[in-house]
Amino acid sequence: MATANSYRPLIPSRARRSLRRLRLDHSVRMLTAAMAVVLTGYLLLDRTFAWLHIPGTPIFVGEIVLVFGLYVIIQTPHLGRLIRVSRPIQFLLLFMLWGFASAFDGLSDWGLVDTLRDSALWYYGGFALVGSVLLLYKPELWDEMADRATRAMPLFFIFMVVRFSLSNIDVGLFVPDSSVKITAHKTSNVGVNVAIALVFLIIVIGPSASDRIRKRTTTFTLIGLLLIVAVGTQNRGGFIAAFIVLTAVFFMSRHARPAMLGVLAVGVLVAILAAALDVRVSLARRELSVEQILENVQSVTEETTTGSRFDNTTQWRLSFWTIVLDEISENDRYIAGFGFGDNLALRFGFENPDESVPLRNPHNSHLSVLARMGFVGLALWIGLFWSWYSSLIRARRHFTELGEERRAALAMWLMLSMTAILVNAFFDPTLEGPQVGVLMWTLFGMGAVLGLGARSISGRRRRRRQAGPGDFDWLLFEGGRPVSPVHPSHTELELSEDLRGVLTSFDDLLAEEEEPED
Repeated sequence: MATANSYRPLIPSRARRSLRRLRLDHSVRMLTAAMAVVLTGYLLLDRTFAWLHIPGTPIFVGEIVLVFGLYVIIQTPHLGRLIRVSRPIQFLLLFMLWGFASAFDGLSDWGLVDTLRDSALWYYGGFALVGSVLLLYKPELWDEMADRATRAMPLFFIFMVVRFSLSNIDVGLFVPDSSVKITAHKTSNVGVNVAIALVFLIIVIGPSASDRIRKRTTTFTLIGLLLIVAVGTQNRGGFIAAFIVLTAVFFMSRHARPAMLGVLAVGVLVAILAAALDVRVSLARRELSVEQILENVQSVTEETTTGSRFDNTTQWRLSFWTIVLDEISENDRYIAGFGFGDNLALRFGFENPDESVPLRNPHNSHLSVLARMGFVGLALWIGLFWSWYSSLIRARRHFTELGEERRAALAMWLMLSMTAILVNAFFDPTLEGPQVGVLMWTLFGMGAVLGLGARSISGRRRRRRQAGPGDFDWLLFEGGRPVSPVHPSHTELELSEDLRGVLTSFDDLLAEEEEPED
């Protein structure tokens, strides 16, 4: 006979599942808020925010959120299902596993701190998993992100102007327990982030905006363009990345051309006046002038007119990259590279042109992948982005055919944003740091989810259920309106079997609930 102390109330299995779901919902809300804080912090404060950490330890705010995020998403059924159906996520996991193996192999030689520091190149990929699962668990985040980004756009451009100005001012205030100034902000990141915001403004917000909003869009486009030009005097990578994606927008977005031409005309006029008046503003690294912009663009492939090492890092980069490639072949590092933990800049005898920032990598994130992970890592690197871009290209085409212009624009924005980041990473080792790495992998996760819309399911055996509320929640965008004018319930529209299958099978691919317990 059971005693009073041994008595435990019997909780029905349905009640236990409801309690677990409530706890999980609370954890997801906390994780969503944490992700919003870190992404905003990295976008607006760059290195200043990145160096926030527990004093006396190498535990930084980004790593704390990543660990918490992984803890939360492994409790959801969405992670396993996402891995099964998403090719980009599968490539990402292979890339991360290879990176883990390389890091573990060199752990005893280089120590935990240096190994983890260099391993950010692959373990920040965890943010792609976190971001994608959050979007599957809370489909309304698409709406919330678009709405908040639209409202915050004016403040973002103002803040970027302030940060760019302050980054060129010498102040004596530092992030606690570090040598990083509170005004520290990589100018290349300013250019890339402004370009990403401009693309969102032009191709996502612009087509459906009111006349009043469009006037503001034109104003902010002009501010953003002038800021990118200013960045071009200080950094080539950010300027070239911004130029490439904005040129793509000009040729691919017919509706945006008149406004962009008007803004460009004003920008050219300002440049002509500045050149005629010989306007020069002394900044921390280089002066702000038309001549400096032309010199920086020219120096991408040629030596600058001054010939000084401060002004000309092109030859320095090319020499560094050449030696890295030679060392990989001479030391038979084709397969696995040099691993993680070894300071490659010190190994090859190259100091950092900017001595205030210690350099550990070949000043090119893509080459860092090859140097540290070998050709296997490079193949996985190419494969994961090839599959990601391919899925979004197909998704954009399908969304366009379905009349979902805004979702097609969102797919294009994701691709152009990723392109800007990857182009800039060719000139600077940006993906090894959280300021860019966290943003890039979060965009990767968003694209992986959106790219599922293009997944062909013809020939697959799926359960066919009547479409009902919640079946298409992951596609919610613009205030929860009906997901598509070509919802299967609109029987008057004729669709191909593939497209109808895409619309009717997400409840099976990404079901919210697991099968009921006995």
